[in-house]
Amino acid sequence: MIKTSSERTGAKVNIEDDGTCSVASNDAEAAAKAIQMIQNIIAVVEVGKTYTGPVKKITDFGAFIGVLPSQDGLLHISEISYDRVNKRV
Repeated sequence: MIKTSSERTGAKVNIEDDGTCSVASNDAEAAAKAIQMIQNIIAVVEVGKTYTGPVKKITDFGAFIGVLPSQDGLLHISEISYDRVNKRV
């Protein structure tokens, strides 16, 4: 994933054995985009924060939503609507 962000932005991304990450580029916009891509990869979903994303899968008890590029979250059926939601057909 890091290699892909480097290829897409043209920025040089280096990760050390201790986890330190450095991004270098002659273009500030490319560097900022590479940093944002890396932050999206390592981001952790926070409890209480609102996320939007595509529905990945619907089940009897709710829906799985893509909240981050590599993470899905469960939207419980009781949270989908204020009105009653019938089981899926």
